[in-house]
Amino acid sequence: MKLTLSSILLGLSFTAVAACGSKGDDLVGKVTGFKNQICACADEACAGKVEEAYKAWRKEARKGPKPAEDVITKLQGIEKEMRACGEKFDKPADPPAAPPTEPPPTPVAPPADGSAAAPADGSATP
Repeated sequence: MKLTLSSILLGLSFTAVAACGSKGDDLVGKVTGFKNQICACADEACAGKVEEAYKAWRKEARKGPKPAEDVITKLQGIEKEMRACGEKFDKPADPPAAPPTEPPPTPVAPPADGSAAAPADGSATP
């Protein structure tokens, strides 16, 4: 899904120059709709369908004027959210198995005569 999401985000960058004023608000609403659809997808096939719809819409949206700076800022926030939703398709379905762990060391029994063994580093205990 990484390539697909990248193309969506690239498209968002191109679309960002497509509207201004109330058209900018329409643009934010429409891109938010695509983002919501991507976030609702449970699999890569769903996201691919949303991407295709987005590409078709984007092609038309590019024909307009450049949006205002505040619209661009909003679009960047939507892009970040869209990227986060798309990342769920970049992860493997099943995480790799954890490597086996070594069992804890076996405790050493005190000497049978009741005396304490000297520490391994040679220091005395108080």
